Amino acid sequence: MNHTLSDIYKNFDYENRQEKSIEEMEVTNYKGIECGQATGFHHLLNVLFLKQSFKNVIELGTQRGGTSLFLNDLMNLYGGNNFITFDINKCDVGVNQVVGDILNDQKTIDLIKKNIQKEGKTLLFCDGGNKKCEFNKFAPFLKDGDFIMLHDYAHDKEFFNREINRKVWFWHEAQFADIKESVEKHNLISYNTAQMSVFVYGCFFKKS
Repeated sequence: MNHTLSDIYKNFDYENRQEKSIEEMEVTNYKGIECGQATGFHHLLNVLFLKQSFKNVIELGTQRGGTSLFLNDLMNLYGGNNFITFDINKCDVGVNQVVGDILNDQKTIDLIKKNIQKEGKTLLFCDGGNKKCEFNKFAPFLKDGDFIMLHDYAHDKEFFNREINRKVWFWHEAQFADIKESVEKHNLISYNTAQMSVFVYGCFFKKS
């Protein structure tokens, strides 16, 4: 059954939640499952998928599975046919998931490489337990035109504290200094930097 964007957006809902007794944040759920993304992220990703028409979408870090379901639905909406999510823990969501250590298990690593290099434009979405290491480990295998994103990202600590912390998000797990060598070595170009930064993403594409 084919779905429209309106059909997909009907699956989002929000709830207010107290974090650490003093920090209030709005939690985004998709199909009743928490996404673990900043509020409004789905609009940004929809535009990205609309413009890029990814054929392969690889998520590192399934977590509770809400974002996995959304990425899979977006990919299908815009003509993709290969979604796979990896995590060290099993998550019972209705998408293609592989359980394995994405940084240390060679069989899992080889499967991620294989999916990156499949025909068509690939999006690698790094949102596991060590985003900067995931970015650096798999950036060398991107094809020309492929995209790579990492979550909980801000260019530096100063920007995070000034623009993001307690306003948009609470976690800063990666910054440009952590991935600079990979970006330069593999000719990765920052994409839509201003908007991506508001939602705590780093987004780059491979250019020959």
